[in-house]
Amino acid sequence: MHLKNTSNSHILVVDDDLMARQVLKEYLKLEGYQVTEAVNGEQAFNILTKSPNTFDVVLLDIQMPILNGLEVLKKIKENNYLHHIPVIMQTGVSEQKSILEGFKLGAFHYLIKPINIELISTVISSAISNSDLYCDLKQEVYQHNSAINLLGDGVFYFQTLKQAHALARLLAKTCSNPEKVVIGLAELLSNAIEHGNLGISYTEKGELIKEGLFDKEIERRLELKGNASKKASVRLQQLEQGQFMIIKDEGQGFNWRQYCNIDLSRIADNHGRGIMIAQTLSFSSLKFIEPGNEVHVFSSRKS
Repeated sequence: MHLKNTSNSHILVVDDDLMARQVLKEYLKLEGYQVTEAVNGEQAFNILTKSPNTFDVVLLDIQMPILNGLEVLKKIKENNYLHHIPVIMQTGVSEQKSILEGFKLGAFHYLIKPINIELISTVISSAISNSDLYCDLKQEVYQHNSAINLLGDGVFYFQTLKQAHALARLLAKTCSNPEKVVIGLAELLSNAIEHGNLGISYTEKGELIKEGLFDKEIERRLELKGNASKKASVRLQQLEQGQFMIIKDEGQGFNWRQYCNIDLSRIADNHGRGIMIAQTLSFSSLKFIEPGNEVHVFSSRKS
């Protein structure tokens, strides 16, 4: 994941707590961001609708009067002019149900109060980079019809993240909800390269993203002798009920269970939500096969 230079990016900070807004505003300005403030959810949504192309990220508190954060998030994601904006939720409520609801509504990330100020810039940069990638993936999905729909059963092999994203765009076109499928599929195919074939651990990825070295490390490991011949694969089967896909890599597997659900100890990490996004938003079903280097997903035609 390439973290962009986000100088001059415009952030909307939404919080009814004056002190919290001021702390965030001062820090973000020092980091080179433009900042607009909103004191409640209603004001925030009015600002966004009046200037839909102004903001790159929304920092949104959950507990607010008039419209709470989850209500604002829902309105943003249902709005055709605003849904592309990544929303980072701020909450003092470490309650799993509310956090899961936010992710289902489309929240990009959660920051638990008291907020780690030093983490914010990395999370914002990651949000903007991911938003650009997702927008590119979604846009190409709808650009033209593809002969891929004529394929009944086929296997595709890939070695790089660029190939993984190209395959995600291609295969998502076979599904009835391609805009959602392409995001989860891109995450799973990327995982097969990053964590599977190249063996980058969860902790390593977090540090590399923080230092801005993740892309370089991917390139370095792809050139290593032991990795040069490794390939991941995805098999597509067109069924009457929908599309069934099997994704495999040549890694040793991993403890996938901990990434399928929300873990409050990892909620503020700068990555680690891909599997949950795929499971929650993208597919009708998702199942890992032990030891974790194979995952089966199904996209229903009724979705």
